[in-house]
Amino acid sequence: MPLDKESLHGKIWVAGFINMADSGASALLNSRFAELDQNFRKGEQLRLISMVLSAANSSEPELADLARHYLASSHWRFVGGTPEQTGNLLDRWKPIVSAQVDGSLASRFFLVDSEGVIRATYDGRSPETVQRVLEDIGTLLRSSAK
Repeated sequence: MPLDKESLHGKIWVAGFINMADSGASALLNSRFAELDQNFRKGEQLRLISMVLSAANSSEPELADLARHYLASSHWRFVGGTPEQTGNLLDRWKPIVSAQVDGSLASRFFLVDSEGVIRATYDGRSPETVQRVLEDIGTLLRSSAK
């Protein structure tokens, strides 16, 4: 199933940009996503998107290996590609988040509501990130149920 605007419409999702060239940081960020994924398993409205930002680890088989390694559910997608493709992906995201984030997109998580609006950004390296994301998702789910 392709990952596109239509496949995410109506879903609450968390996107993370992960630079696999930095193995320590990528392991930490992927472990945070794995923890979120454990909490997402019963939520049909929720999705996780890991955007891999390196030439290595971006082919479909390598992304599938990452998903298996982190026991990713069907709610969690790894997205990557050639350096040109990931560069294009970054080019599309930079204008969207430039007003919200000072610096690199790598290690940042973004909470996006069901209308495609970025509602919050997080430092994926922070120990409080998972709890903050889950609290904010709960707020979005409660407000959409009204």
